[in-house]
Amino acid sequence: MDDSLRPQSGARVLLRRRDQDASRVVYALTLHLPEGAIEGEATLHRESGRGELSIDGAPDWLATFVLALLRQLWTSRRDPTATYPHRVLRWREAKD
Repeated sequence: MDDSLRPQSGARVLLRRRDQDASRVVYALTLHLPEGAIEGEATLHRESGRGELSIDGAPDWLATFVLALLRQLWTSRRDPTATYPHRVLRWREAKD
């Protein structure tokens, strides 16, 4: 795992697009935390903008952030022919 993405605090969220079709966009999801990385998958349903996460061990505050990030991506690309980003990297401070 790439330690250069490991934050001192909070978390870095890395989404890498695996698949995209007319109904959904699927991302490989890596959550980089100070104690290590957690890997899973994030799916964005293109018609509704609903996000789904398949990841074990993610803190609730971080899962909420990732779902909001997926929704933000959808809001800016509502055209059914729009292409979603190949890679998205964001940092977020931890919430208590």
